[in-house]
Amino acid sequence: MAEETKGAKAITTNEIVKSQASYKGNSQSDLVEITIVKDGSFYKKGDKDKVHPTTAAIFKAKGLIDSYKGEPKGETK
Repeated sequence: MAEETKGAKAITTNEIVKSQASYKGNSQSDLVEITIVKDGSFYKKGDKDKVHPTTAAIFKAKGLIDSYKGEPKGETK
């Protein structure tokens, strides 16, 4: 199983696929607003953007954001 180890914790491919599978929308143009809480390679702390919910789930798994609107309930991380 592939892992990305750049962040504070390793993100497995399985976790990313799970976050994408939990998305129940029906359009590529569904966007959620996020606020970055930790510097990354592209975003800096405090930046705001609108991204697809699956991208927001990945950012949350990497620790770049705290939460986002439409986040699956019952997720424990």
